[in-house]
Amino acid sequence: MSEPPDVIEAMMARYDTLYADTSYREWDILGNGTGIDPDWRRVLERFSDRFMVGTDTWVNSQWEIYVELIAANRQWQTHFPRPLAEKFVYKNAERLFGREVSKALIGTR
Repeated sequence: MSEPPDVIEAMMARYDTLYADTSYREWDILGNGTGIDPDWRRVLERFSDRFMVGTDTWVNSQWEIYVELIAANRQWQTHFPRPLAEKFVYKNAERLFGREVSKALIGTR
């Protein structure tokens, strides 16, 4: 939750079946707010098949800022080409869990 991008990159490179989500990293990814932090861009692009958007709502306090978390995630995703953003948002999860995301599933378990 606090390791810098270069540590995450080294772990992803070493363990080819390691997946990660972006929980607690939304604002780190956004960097100074004018775009994407260059180190995070490099890692996300290099391992685009193994990252998923996350919000860590198992921590109750995350629900208090949920709207802001989703807004931040949407903001950083707009800085990537649509095919990459779709991987982060749902396609990697579909592949990992073997379940297609459909509108009927949104908001269900």
